[in-house]
Amino acid sequence: MDPAWKRYFDPPTLAELAGVGLRRSQLYDGGTLAGLHRSSRHGHSVEFAEHRPYTPGDDLRSVDWKIYGRTDRYFLRNREDETTLVCHLLLDATASMDFDGVASPDTRPGSSAEKFLYAARVTASIGFVTLETQDQCSLTILGGHGPDVPLGGGQPQLQALAQALAQSQPAGDQAISERVADALPRLQREGIVVLVSDFWDEAERLDSAVRLVRAAGHDVLLVRVLHEEERSFPLGGMTRFEGLEGEPAVELQADAYRELYRQALVESEQQLERLSRHSGAHYLSMSTAEPLGKTLAAALHRFYG
Repeated sequence: MDPAWKRYFDPPTLAELAGVGLRRSQLYDGGTLAGLHRSSRHGHSVEFAEHRPYTPGDDLRSVDWKIYGRTDRYFLRNREDETTLVCHLLLDATASMDFDGVASPDTRPGSSAEKFLYAARVTASIGFVTLETQDQCSLTILGGHGPDVPLGGGQPQLQALAQALAQSQPAGDQAISERVADALPRLQREGIVVLVSDFWDEAERLDSAVRLVRAAGHDVLLVRVLHEEERSFPLGGMTRFEGLEGEPAVELQADAYRELYRQALVESEQQLERLSRHSGAHYLSMSTAEPLGKTLAAALHRFYG
């Protein structure tokens, strides 16, 4: 088994996600034969009114061989009564995702930070859930270093996700809201946009970015991933704080700022909850100390039934 596969697709975690899935908030048109989601076009007969180009992982039984004979290109017939859901996975790889805690630093040379690795596993798990229901997903790395994965389905897409995540490393200081706006034109089809990030950005800019995605016709799921130490603030005494995205270093008495920090974090969570509610997005906050499969499965059940 490919080491990248084992790193991002943990069998016990995947077992906990059995039976969950994503769905759009309303009926929609378009898609392919393989998916399990109802379209807004009704009728018991199997009508093939539209075609789209073949992408790796599609069901070859849906290829229109007459069109292939005329054009020497593969096109799939879209059935009117059944569609494929599209999930666009957006993973924050800006430098703030490179936090691995201060109480127990990562001793593995060259490895990804724990927060980024956890976020990558969340992203991979949602991709797995999507592909298990015969739907399609894409992956876009926001910032940092790493390849994107174009829209596709099936087992090859799982391997492509694992390989892309294994090559990704956090870097750069551009705001995540700007990264989302830059990536939006590359999302080829309407679907569910899943943004996995720590969301260390101004609430107003995040709100604008989410509304921009919604205006483009996508549903939105925001998944916040924080290192457990970002939540607990376990520091004490005189401490030097160094910014991961170019902020100047400061030295201060950590004990004096602990409650202020925790209150600011509570306010940040409340702002994200409000902007999600007002824009019609779903919001999930996760910590690296939480069991990934159990936490994610419960949230997906709550959001999508």
